[in-house]
Parts: sequence; C-alpha cells; structure tokens
Amino acid sequence: MKVVIVGGVAGGATAAARIRRLDEHAEFAGKIKENTGLECEVIDIADKKRLADELSQGDVLLNMTDVGMGPKEGQPPLPGGIELDPRISVMDAIYKPDEPELIRQSKQAGARAANGRAMLACQGARSFRRFTGRDMPESVFRSLF
Repeated sequence: MKVVIVGGVAGGATAAARIRRLDEHAEFAGKIKENTGLECEVIDIADKKRLADELSQGDVLLNMTDVGMGPKEGQPPLPGGIELDPRISVMDAIYKPDEPELIRQSKQAGARAANGRAMLACQGARSFRRFTGRDMPESVFRSLF
C-alpha cells in the first residue's frame, strides 16, 4: 500500500517556507512508514507531473496543505488536469468547512473520503490525556465528529 502526501505551501509562500513545510511533511511520512511499514511519498503541491505520477500508483492520498480552508476555501488542492481514481482513499487534513473541495471532488470521483475532523478529535483526545492523565470520555470524543 502506498500513501501519497500532498505537501508544501500553496501560492505566495517564500522558498524557505515551502522547504520548511516539506521537511515537516517528510518527517511525518517517516513516522507513518516506521509505525505501519507503508510506503509514503511527500509530493510538493507545485510539482504537478510528479503528483500525477505518484497518484496513479497510490492507494491513499493525504492532503496536508492549507488549500481548502480560510482564504483558500473552495480551492482544489490538486492542480487542474489531475483526476482522482475511485479506488484511492482520500484524507484531507482540512476540517472546516465540513466538505472541503478535495472531499467534494473525491466523492464525485467515487473515492472514499474523510475530512480532518477525526484527526482533530484524536489530537484533542491525546491532549486531554496529556493534561489530565485520563482518557477523554468516549461521549465527548464522539461528539467531536
């Protein structure tokens, strides 16, 4: 199984910011590989050709860019001309809006898709445990979805 991580900073970022963000995403990919044994590739959102090539071989797409939220809400994180295969599973780190453009496109293509709300809830549960020494009550955790 192959995980393709779309990373970097979209539009207007300095080269240093882009490199720093890609380094963070590469570190995250290393942790995924270490903990799961899955192959992970981090692709710069600006590298359309490589992104298309990797997606054609990928099983999971993980969007870790900021495209789709805030001032970039409604914008697709995948460059034009890249089609999603219905066999791929898509996870978008964006949790607001509930259905970012990538999730909408994924569903339209017939792919399985989830927004970043579950990831946010898990981060909250880990923080709760870290600060209280207790697990977050399941009812609270479930209400976050």
